Amino acid sequence: MPAGIRRCTEVEGACAIHEAPPEIRVHADLLYVPVEYGALWGLYAGGVRIDRDDPLDAEAARQVADLRDAAPRIDGRFHYLGDVVEHFGHFVVGSLSRLWALPAGADTALLYHGAQDRERLRGLGFLEPMLGSLGGGLEAMRNFHTPVRLAEVTVAERAFRENRSASRAYDGLCKAIGRPWLKGVAVDGDRRPAYLSKLKLPPGSLHKLENEAALVRELERRGVDIVFPEELDLRAQVRLFAERRHILGVTGSALHVSLFAAPERRILGLNWCRNLNSNLLLFDALNGNRAHYYFADGVTWVRNDAYAAERDYFLRWSLPDPASVAAALVERAADFDGIAARDAREAVPRGLFARSAHRARAGMRRLLRLRSS
Repeated sequence: MPAGIRRCTEVEGACAIHEAPPEIRVHADLLYVPVEYGALWGLYAGGVRIDRDDPLDAEAARQVADLRDAAPRIDGRFHYLGDVVEHFGHFVVGSLSRLWALPAGADTALLYHGAQDRERLRGLGFLEPMLGSLGGGLEAMRNFHTPVRLAEVTVAERAFRENRSASRAYDGLCKAIGRPWLKGVAVDGDRRPAYLSKLKLPPGSLHKLENEAALVRELERRGVDIVFPEELDLRAQVRLFAERRHILGVTGSALHVSLFAAPERRILGLNWCRNLNSNLLLFDALNGNRAHYYFADGVTWVRNDAYAAERDYFLRWSLPDPASVAAALVERAADFDGIAARDAREAVPRGLFARSAHRARAGMRRLLRLRSS
């Protein structure tokens, strides 16, 4: 009997949506310590680090006090962006989530932590168009390579807390970024499903579907358009999410693009196990997406704890029968309104998957610990 797909029924993390915006604080005489100073990097109001929750021990507090005494003062107003992570997904759920409070068109310097110069930032591809939609550009970005005291810094709390919570203000920010790119787009105007493939994603990501090429061939044979996000700029990805009635893809940050597009996207995601990362549900809740996530019966995976050092993937996983998975996804896209009834009919007793679910939970917990270290 061909392997089927089952609905992801367990979630790793929390999923709270806050209607109120996060807190904003304006700090005077703030000490900026650059990333070149290792564990001490951050923003300090007096002797308190305000950009992270980690408390300072006595030795670190003494070092910070010495840095403050020697740091030159720089006048001007800054808005704190955070640490610039070059991975799109981590940037979106991290640094970007502080920009919700940036006044439209304001002539404000964007303070960031990171060793990247502007050319490196331009090479990221996604940052420059995001800032352009908000009325700014890379010329507003500022960082320092030695400790400095800054006259005034606005620090907005994150409107998205990874695997925890999100504020409606974050949705407003993402919609403001994507809105200029949707001119002339007919929302849901293309009924042909599009699959976001990871085949061209370079090593270093968290997981890789080893036999995705077989899945792609089967999907294409069934009338699904195959899209490689790496070949599209962010504007084109946002337009794709708006104009396509159905988006399919392996779970990951490519699905986060829905929040920059139109509300209520229809998404079918394929996950490596029963446990679903709650970031996906946070994006879906903010955007009102009709999203359904699945794992395949009999999926196997191999974990590599040294993936970061080896520039490999943390998990390599395989589908036992890509053809049946492709068929199940395409059938659900064709009868999207009937998905709930179909899933209920095809559900099996949980006990049959108890062992694989236990392994999946253990793997995901290990994965989350590695990501946070």
